[in-house]
Amino acid sequence: MFNIKFQSLLLLSLILPLLSHSQKNQISPKTGMELRILNCHDGDTCKGQAKNGVHYTLRLLGIDAPEVEGPHRPKVKQGCKGGQPFAREARDYLNNQLKGKIVWAELYGSDIYRRHLTILRRLEGRDSKISLNEEIVAAGLAHAYRWKGKGEEWALRAENRAKKLKLFLWGQKIQVENPSNYRQRCR
Repeated sequence: MFNIKFQSLLLLSLILPLLSHSQKNQISPKTGMELRILNCHDGDTCKGQAKNGVHYTLRLLGIDAPEVEGPHRPKVKQGCKGGQPFAREARDYLNNQLKGKIVWAELYGSDIYRRHLTILRRLEGRDSKISLNEEIVAAGLAHAYRWKGKGEEWALRAENRAKKLKLFLWGQKIQVENPSNYRQRCR
């Protein structure tokens, strides 16, 4: 078993210099705000609280992290029990980076589950070109989210770098199933 905090810091020190391209979103955020991250349920979904006490469920935009096992999947099909490989590591990575901390959240609307589609940035790096969304993909703990074969350019670049470095998801002899395929198969 490895120490996720140590490994997180090591990965960040190796990956951040490689992330040289700015993160350009195709749309501008509807709003931005400071949020305290209460908890991350998995590698792409967190709960946050604004200064006024309002709670937000955040879905990290542009990424798709491995699925964790949970009560939201009451029917277990063969090959679906226990969630996906590296799901816990992705969740732990985000919690180590964010839990209890105040971040800058750029909100881009919501999804069908009423989660706010969000790009998260460290507050001290609010103008940073690199988001936490990009960091987790570059660390090899999440896929670039693709819709009809297309994804955010920054996420695709980060995923390609993680593949070249064979980090986590990309360092396996057997390819780890894309989370969207896993969700469809396990419904």
